[in-house]
Amino acid sequence: MRSILLFSLFFLSFLGGIQAQTLSFPDANLKASLLYHQPPIDLNADNEIQLSEAQSFTGDLMLSSKEISDISGLENFVNVTVLNLNFNNISNFTSIALNNLTYLSLSYNNLTSIDLSSLVNLEELVLNDNNLSAIDVSENVALTYLNIRGNPLLSLDVSNNPALTEITLLELPQLTYLNLKNGNNENMSSVEPFYDMGNVEFVCVDNVDIFFENFYIQEWMGEPWFAVSTHCDFTENQTNLITGTVKYDVGEGCNDESAVAVPNTLVVSEVNGFEYGTLADEDGNYILYTGEGINTVGVNSFSENFGFTPASQEVNFTGYGNQATVNFCAQTLVEYNDLSIVMLPLGSAIPGLNTTYKISYTNQGSTVLNGNVVLTYDHTLQNFISASETEINSTENTLSFEVLNLAPFQTQHIEVEFANAQPPTLNAGDELNFIAEIITFTSDDDVTNNSYILNFNVVNSYDPNDKRVLEGSQVHIDDAEKYLNYIIRFQNTGTANAQKVAIRDTLSANLDWSTLKIISASNDYHVNIVNGNAIEFVFNNIDLPYKDADEEGSQGYIAYKIKPKSDIAVGDVVSGDAAIYFDFNEPIITNEVSTEFIENLSVASPDFLAEVNLYPNPTSGVVSIQNNSALQIENVEVYSITGQKVLTSTSVKIDLSALSSGIYFVKLIAAEGTSITKKVVKE
Repeated sequence: MRSILLFSLFFLSFLGGIQAQTLSFPDANLKASLLYHQPPIDLNADNEIQLSEAQSFTGDLMLSSKEISDISGLENFVNVTVLNLNFNNISNFTSIALNNLTYLSLSYNNLTSIDLSSLVNLEELVLNDNNLSAIDVSENVALTYLNIRGNPLLSLDVSNNPALTEITLLELPQLTYLNLKNGNNENMSSVEPFYDMGNVEFVCVDNVDIFFENFYIQEWMGEPWFAVSTHCDFTENQTNLITGTVKYDVGEGCNDESAVAVPNTLVVSEVNGFEYGTLADEDGNYILYTGEGINTVGVNSFSENFGFTPASQEVNFTGYGNQATVNFCAQTLVEYNDLSIVMLPLGSAIPGLNTTYKISYTNQGSTVLNGNVVLTYDHTLQNFISASETEINSTENTLSFEVLNLAPFQTQHIEVEFANAQPPTLNAGDELNFIAEIITFTSDDDVTNNSYILNFNVVNSYDPNDKRVLEGSQVHIDDAEKYLNYIIRFQNTGTANAQKVAIRDTLSANLDWSTLKIISASNDYHVNIVNGNAIEFVFNNIDLPYKDADEEGSQGYIAYKIKPKSDIAVGDVVSGDAAIYFDFNEPIITNEVSTEFIENLSVASPDFLAEVNLYPNPTSGVVSIQNNSALQIENVEVYSITGQKVLTSTSVKIDLSALSSGIYFVKLIAAEGTSITKKVVKE
């Protein structure tokens, strides 16, 4: 009996010791926060937290801004459902078995690692503004809300979180791979998704269409710069790459040193209903980002006079992180001479200031060509200052430059600078007119691109980030087969150098992307094209100075030309803007430009030159005079490019069918002696 009594007393004492067990908290700030917590945890007011007090606490544990760095001891609060540890100094959150916890917030700490595997009932997780490069939420299958913004995460996978409906996807500048394929994309949303996430390369989803309909709204977010797929089985967080060269065989094969690079060639891959494209650089090299599956890779034949080997090639990619090489060799089908020219304004025309223009000319033929470039300008409104090439001849309104040994597919540039007259001679709203021509010393098989007319409006101020269509707001339907020329300018107006500039331009549905050609650019660039209308021009490692440090160096541009689709009709409009991204800042959206195709050109200004037009131009025979001015045209004189008068007329229709193909100048003389000269191309 005595033994039984002693044992009973010992057992009761042991139980009392357990019930009175005092918890240890290595972090004094954590212990102090628990002692003074509201609602109270220290129910017996002994300035200690007993195990029984921790286990019986069922309220919300609110521990923000307490300078806590060690959470040891919190694992004993097994019945807590809400734990808030925002604005502390926690760097490591180890797994604690708080099975009843449904809400955890650790915002604004110094977290570099976190273990969430034991929080199996967690529904809401807030981890924004920490230093996490990785996170595993695969065990948190009840998760409905996830906020991980402001972390240096490299990848994120929420495929094992089927209840997830809201995810805060922004300010993740280092994230490259994102797996959203959780079976619930239809109900998933995000606030400002993909802002400051410029390095994303691949996103895996339940359904591509649902992703773009419910999650990534292209109408206001612009075209994505990453690949989207339903296939997530890959080894590297990268998209697939096809690289290679495009060269021209001059007789010894494309593997020979004599082979010539073919820049500006459109390389396209078709896979699973998607089209991906890029343009070969000036050395003929290309890098094509594409998707998984059987890729049919080919080049766009820029001329019927050339063929390519191979015509196309299949590349089968399984998953992502793959790379293949496909080289293309161009051969001439017939000897062909073809020079083309275009003129670009690199700045705005402001009265009293200087403006620089770039003349770009290209050998689009199969032979080495020589010739001259001639620029005609209005000397009463502009004074020639300088040129990047030495002129071989000049008059009061013309400049001539020599073209020597221009190889097939080679492009050369000439920059010319003019001083604009001051008011009242030149005012905002006036128009500056240029004619840039390239004349071969041999016959040219396509004279339609031997000249370019630039009509450039004068302004008082300008936006440094803009988009222009050089043909203007109206184009006659007879000129619908010609290129439209665009230039997108940008300037770093921030406070630090920009390391990357990306321009995303969504093409109008009325433009034919297969005709895209780059004319010129201020810096090295790469072109990405998705599904024929989403075009991205990327300037990597540009190190663009900011305006206050280097006004001139802070500016850049990309200029390209593209043709309307063959079924363009009267009344159709080509319009669009561009989004310019400087590093990870919000994009600058440019002005929208539009061009309408019309039958009768409207009166644009009281100026006689602007009110009179010739169409069609080029023409195979008859060219009509459209006169919207108040002046009556009495006589018409036609001159050859050498200055010889070859035709006179008094009709509004001029028959050039008897003349040889080439460039002619039409002098239109009004009743009181006023005259203007227009250029026409006879095919």
